[in-house]
Amino acid sequence: MRTHPLVAACIGLGILAGCADHVPTTDRAQDAESVTGRRESALHTLETGGSPDALDRAVATLSAASADESGIARLGRASRRDGDAAPRIAAIRVMQRWLGADPELRARAARELMLTAASRHEPMTRGLAVQAIALDPAGGWPEDVVVSLGALASADPTGQNREIAALALGRVRGELAAPALRSLLAAFGRESDPTTRRAMLLNIVESAGPDAPRVLASLPAGSALVRQDIADYQEILRAGVTRIPDVWERKLARDIERGSVIGTEMEKSALE
Repeated sequence: MRTHPLVAACIGLGILAGCADHVPTTDRAQDAESVTGRRESALHTLETGGSPDALDRAVATLSAASADESGIARLGRASRRDGDAAPRIAAIRVMQRWLGADPELRARAARELMLTAASRHEPMTRGLAVQAIALDPAGGWPEDVVVSLGALASADPTGQNREIAALALGRVRGELAAPALRSLLAAFGRESDPTTRRAMLLNIVESAGPDAPRVLASLPAGSALVRQDIADYQEILRAGVTRIPDVWERKLARDIERGSVIGTEMEKSALE
């Protein structure tokens, strides 16, 4: 079979992508209709449920699609639907990937995730919604999202989810950094679980920045392990270590040596 001269020319010049201008209008319309149809089908799957494979295909399809207001709203509702947790989790996965959209859509996705985080569903679903925000490298959340994170850090019934909310607060920058730190300190002060309180300390160090030594000195310790953690962080900071990954690495090394790593059986024994 002979190659069409137009295709051959495009290949020869290495500009095959530019040949899209020569695709007949009807073909482009059909392609667009096909993309729209796949997107709609994927959204419907997350709204109604499906097999694990079907949900994975829907997540892949939507992750490659463009975000829009309607899609984000539908994903938000799907992440709070009753029934099996799998579609809820799949919807959260897509919203996490759509957080990279333009600022207005990004804020809308974050608000939907916060509604899910505050819902009545199981801790894992709520925690994943907060985690999607906490792990997003871009940050820059609107004020209402930061306020909601502060409420979760203080009041979520699950300690692990309070820790995740604290992680998100620790990464807030710009003009909302000070309110985020105040929320963190309030959550730390209310926290009754020593393990959760210990986990929040690194987030306080990150949020406080250069002022961390003073802020640490003002914290109520409660347990011996928390007092030890505060002293550790102060010593590490005084040694000139300020990058949060480096601070955590130094702190972890100390806890490994002592057998006081957060969440381990040895920590539980030390707290008893």
